[in-house]
Amino acid sequence: MILKRLSSVSFDEVFSIMKHSFPKNEHRPREEQLALLSDNRYSLITYGRDDVTEAFVALWDMWDFYFIEHFAVAQSLRGRGVGSSILKELLSSVDRPVYLEAEPPDEEIAIRRIGFYRRLGFHYCDREYIQPSISDGRDPIPLKLMSYPKPLSDKDFISIRNVIYKEVYHVTDTLGTY
Repeated sequence: MILKRLSSVSFDEVFSIMKHSFPKNEHRPREEQLALLSDNRYSLITYGRDDVTEAFVALWDMWDFYFIEHFAVAQSLRGRGVGSSILKELLSSVDRPVYLEAEPPDEEIAIRRIGFYRRLGFHYCDREYIQPSISDGRDPIPLKLMSYPKPLSDKDFISIRNVIYKEVYHVTDTLGTY
């Protein structure tokens, strides 16, 4: 499997997968998402065949760790092991912890998604976590953090959450609403 950094030609394909994979409150509008590509900490890593993007990972390099903001596989390829292969390749290539957000296990699809990440070595953190509004007009969302390769300690949870809030969501008051 070959993962590669996004080419500008592929952005519309990535954004289409993103829109079909995540509720509106969980992704930015197209122009805001495209603007992130100018941030050197943010990467869109794609997988595809025949010059067609079929999956992507939106990855933030946070100096001491990586944060997966979005990960999605085109609906036509789901359930075929593509997602597992992509994340295994990505995790084998990083030298720092990796964190991501997941829905609380309130519905069957969320339970399955958490199980998917656990099978890849992620640990579920049951601490209260709210994804701040990702963009104007988008609502905050109760989510959970997952960590790789080790579980999050209470001290690390607060530190990681605060970095994500500040760098990804531009929330500076981490003691307030969130």
